[in-house]
Amino acid sequence: MSDDANHEQREKISEPIKREVRQRCGFGCVVCGLAIIEYAHIEPYAVVREHDADNLTLLCPNHHTQFDKHMLPKDYILAKNAAPKCLDAGFHTLPLHAVPGQYPEFFLGTNKWTRSSQPLNVSGYPIITVESPAEAGGPYLISGKFFNSRGLLSAEIVRNEWFGRADEWDVLQEGNRITIRDAAGSISLRLQFRPGEGISVERLNMFVNGDRIEADEAGKVRVSSSSGFEFTLSGNTFDEVPGVATGYLGHISEQTFEHQQTPASIRQAPDFTPTNRILLHWKPPTV
Repeated sequence: MSDDANHEQREKISEPIKREVRQRCGFGCVVCGLAIIEYAHIEPYAVVREHDADNLTLLCPNHHTQFDKHMLPKDYILAKNAAPKCLDAGFHTLPLHAVPGQYPEFFLGTNKWTRSSQPLNVSGYPIITVESPAEAGGPYLISGKFFNSRGLLSAEIVRNEWFGRADEWDVLQEGNRITIRDAAGSISLRLQFRPGEGISVERLNMFVNGDRIEADEAGKVRVSSSSGFEFTLSGNTFDEVPGVATGYLGHISEQTFEHQQTPASIRQAPDFTPTNRILLHWKPPTV
């Protein structure tokens, strides 16, 4: 009988024990490294009748089913649990599904970018990019780099494949969301994958190139620089403008700007260039 046959009658595994198991296993299946995981009892729960972290491991649904159906020997799982795939590789992985021929959208808090090849760029450093399909009729290719609140790289998307570092404080995959915490109570990234739409950054606390970008629970985005200058952004939709780096975040000048959203007539003008490159389609008023 499967170890999960009567799981509805069990006490739930406590969150501290789950986190301990995730950290020990590198946040992915100990066999293949996939980020979609389940908590598996090495000795069946029906025998031990408890949730002991030392008797739990992480398996993807495929390997968990194989183990429960006795298609993988216990000694093999014990060996993988002792040397998890993610810790050996340094990351866990997750292939992302993209609809062929459909341009992905990017959401940051309550802000939305459509048809943008580079929706987020910080001080000349591309954070999110979208490439054309590798072959006709194929999916567009999303790539990205995410830094935590201390400025350390915590995850990457490389041409529609997610790679999350195995040495973060905690990584939690639930449904189509991944949440990264770089310390207790500190969410540095909560990312939602939206098949058929794109990706949504719901929470963010990222420090990169001297600038900090935050997205709070209400979806408001705050950008601040080491000089102390800051502003917020929410509820905007941005379309690609030919020749303009949509979503560009440059080092913010100490000069105080009275920001105004650039009118469409200016954005579409042939000679428009974001000379100050403060944020998105924003620029200081002409003096």
